[in-house]
Amino acid sequence: MINTVVNRLFNNIASVRDYIVNEALDSGQDLKILLDSEKKEMVIKHENIRERMFQINPEKFKSRYNKQQEYTLVDFKWEEPSEETQKILDLFNGKEADMSFDLAGYQPEVVKDNDFEVMTGKNNICIVNSAKIEDVEAGERDGREYDAYTRLRYELEVISEKFKKRKVWKSYNLDSQERTGKAKKTPIEKLADAFFTIGLEFSDAATLNAAIEKFAEMTLTVSFSKFTPKGEKEPRQLHTIISVAPESWDTDAKPEDNAEAVKF
Repeated sequence: MINTVVNRLFNNIASVRDYIVNEALDSGQDLKILLDSEKKEMVIKHENIRERMFQINPEKFKSRYNKQQEYTLVDFKWEEPSEETQKILDLFNGKEADMSFDLAGYQPEVVKDNDFEVMTGKNNICIVNSAKIEDVEAGERDGREYDAYTRLRYELEVISEKFKKRKVWKSYNLDSQERTGKAKKTPIEKLADAFFTIGLEFSDAATLNAAIEKFAEMTLTVSFSKFTPKGEKEPRQLHTIISVAPESWDTDAKPEDNAEAVKF
């Protein structure tokens, strides 16, 4: 499912960027529109997207970050979900649903998920599933408002044996000038370091896009670690891209068996 967020409706119309609509059409996925101001959702089935288009606005807009990217807006009439669908959405949004049940006599147990523990270890081999620049509209998260921004988001999938098919992802706020970490670097500087580590360099939007295209085709050696923030009990998954994977790596080997071929 392709997800997108709109801040408000205009005359009961939700305007969605054309490349997001096209992604849903081309990939055969449903389109979910979240109305952030009212915490409501509208899901349009893939087969109904074209017929649900109210109009396509001819005016073109430019991306805030990638000035070479232009887009138009596709309008959809907002339709409230059915009663049954709304009950499901209310559960996800933390609202009380109209239901009754009796758990008297049942003792809940702690759910244990041993198959998906936090991954740790060096020399894991990953492919890049996706890497793209996205415009994120202003909204609210965890009770805090944030401005619209542009980010690079990528997803990696493990193909070496130990954590095979597990996925990790990371995003960089390309508009942020906040300096964090021991080195006090901005997100774009951290991205430049990560890309330089695997032989990619960029200095502007055009060269960044070229670097992303190459990055999306790479097979990488990745280190996994974990970090538990202060005040939390569960650790969070972290990863670091170490290098381009050596051509001689063995799919079925344990991560440490590939270590000799990896240059740090």
